[in-house]
Amino acid sequence: MNGQLDIIGQDKAKYVLSHFADIDNFPKPGIVFKDIMPAVADAKAFDYLIEAFVKLMPKDIKYIVGIEARGFIIGAPLAQRLGIGFIPLRKAGKLPPPVKSITYSLEYGQDTLEIQDKRIAKDDKIFVLDDVIATGGTVDAAKNLLKSIGAKIAGFGFVIELTDFEATKLLQGYKIISLYKIL
Repeated sequence: MNGQLDIIGQDKAKYVLSHFADIDNFPKPGIVFKDIMPAVADAKAFDYLIEAFVKLMPKDIKYIVGIEARGFIIGAPLAQRLGIGFIPLRKAGKLPPPVKSITYSLEYGQDTLEIQDKRIAKDDKIFVLDDVIATGGTVDAAKNLLKSIGAKIAGFGFVIELTDFEATKLLQGYKIISLYKIL
């Protein structure tokens, strides 16, 4: 198996993978969207996903930071299971002020991420989660925003990594958890 999902055993990993779906031509023609939501909708598959992250997480993390929106779905229950806090990175205009923000380019447009100002204290050790890493634009923006507020980033985690894009090169020097790598 490609990735780290087999840390929970082959049977559990196969069960999770059987709940992933490909959605052709979404969000635009020519894109194949990797959908983890069927695994989230299945209680057992979702539990196995969280179990895999728990087993792979670095120690002494103060917060899980989830990237909107599917990073929330994985990050919040993971933080709860680890007994730590969860902080969302949201799209522009979704958090009450004051906020810090960063605007970045995506493969199909521009976007902005925000975090509530002073939510993370300087040197708080955090771990960043999202569902999929493809071209890396969003996670690179998240990294830059979190560094700008003084957070100590312990690593990044993804349910799926699309390796053709080589986006994890943007995260050199950090621990990277990729449960399933699509080569």
